[in-house]
Amino acid sequence: MAGALSSGDHMRMAQVCRATGFSARQLRYYDQHGLVVPARSPGGHRLYSQAQVERLRTLAALLRTGLSLPQAAAALGSTWH
Repeated sequence: MAGALSSGDHMRMAQVCRATGFSARQLRYYDQHGLVVPARSPGGHRLYSQAQVERLRTLAALLRTGLSLPQAAAALGSTWH
């Protein structure tokens, strides 16, 4: 996604929402459960790497197949907590 990166090659939450189709609430929920833990700006804003955005896109695809969040997390090599 050329031109969408910012803040030192990281994307902010609004950009990630547009890129993945997830809501800001969903992204915060996935962060809370350790599925994708973004870096933080000095002001506390979440900053997602391109690899994390790709992970979220993969998560979206897995969820579309009907997997539950714990199942999708396992498929991504994470534990759901």
